[in-house]
Amino acid sequence: MQRAAVERQPLAGQSLRTGTTRKSAAAGGRKPKSPADGRLRANKSDNRQTTAGARKERADMDSWAAGRATKAFVTIDAYKKRLAKAAQRAVAAAAQLAAQVAARWQPRMGQPPPL
Repeated sequence: MQRAAVERQPLAGQSLRTGTTRKSAAAGGRKPKSPADGRLRANKSDNRQTTAGARKERADMDSWAAGRATKAFVTIDAYKKRLAKAAQRAVAAAAQLAAQVAARWQPRMGQPPPL
């Protein structure tokens, strides 16, 4: 699960999906999906001629990588929280079922209660 979130493989989204969807981004607000993506500022040739432009390119690439890692960690944490909540719900449901069975149980000829 964690490797799938960090690598962001094409089909990894299916296992990470919670059923909620968002509207697609507006045409101007699209984000780069890979380091070689043409939408990434570093892949545009207008900044490459100056030292300041090269520095800005590097800063953009670093911030893109940091954002991707942060997004992966947030996804992993959300997945762990969902698992913990599901486990708590399962324990509560099992306890409630046991209480219902115990409340309906009537001893007959010295039989012990069901476990």
